[in-house]
Amino acid sequence: MRLKHFSPRTEEAYVSWVRRFVRFHGLRHPREMGEAEVARFLTHLAVKRQVAASTRGQALAALLLLYRDVVGRFRRILATLLLCLYSCEVDRHAHRHDD
Repeated sequence: MRLKHFSPRTEEAYVSWVRRFVRFHGLRHPREMGEAEVARFLTHLAVKRQVAASTRGQALAALLLLYRDVVGRFRRILATLLLCLYSCEVDRHAHRHDD
């Protein structure tokens, strides 16, 4: 990450999101996981934890960096993440109107 010139605080945040992702999935290595696990994690953040959209965006950026630069499975993961984020937003708005 140093080569990408991220600020130290951004690096800390990204590392924290990757750790949360790995812990959420029982300490499995990211290479063993794919689109389904990423979608499950982001859905959990949106629906169960009700994390703000900007915070989910940071988690998304951290996972995209992980899979693009470390694991090397960027395109499939990106498509899944974008669909997940969209559907999570739609679900959150639907639940607000159900109350």
